[in-house]
Amino acid sequence: MSNKKLEVWEPIEGFKDSLHFTSMTYEDGLTFIFTDDLENEFHIVYDQNKDGMYVWSVRFTEEFKRGDLVQIAADARKEFFGSETTEWCFYKMINSDFMRWHDQLSGPGSDVFAAEHHLFMTTTDTFEVLSEYEPKIIVRKKD
Repeated sequence: MSNKKLEVWEPIEGFKDSLHFTSMTYEDGLTFIFTDDLENEFHIVYDQNKDGMYVWSVRFTEEFKRGDLVQIAADARKEFFGSETTEWCFYKMINSDFMRWHDQLSGPGSDVFAAEHHLFMTTTDTFEVLSEYEPKIIVRKKD
């Protein structure tokens, strides 16, 4: 049985909307671009080169394939907001199966370096990043 747990993460102060995926690039770091319902842009940027890498690993899946996250995301929202029906899209995973998978690969892992598992849940996809640091967030408000 898995003991993974999600925690609500607030990388964008005052954010209260849905995320919609726009693009992902891996050049001089990893950058995601998302929009909200008002078409504001949110650039999630992993640009720190740590130990020769910008991030340890990244993966994405369609939302309906990640049914394993539904209840633990609801639990995280209830714990943080007091309601499991509050809409939210940023999380950190505790006791991560993704991190355990990565730790089985050759080379040092989370036993040597402190890393986190970040999740960005959009209206259609779930993006996950293993990183030694939190990303830089650039908000571009729609005029």
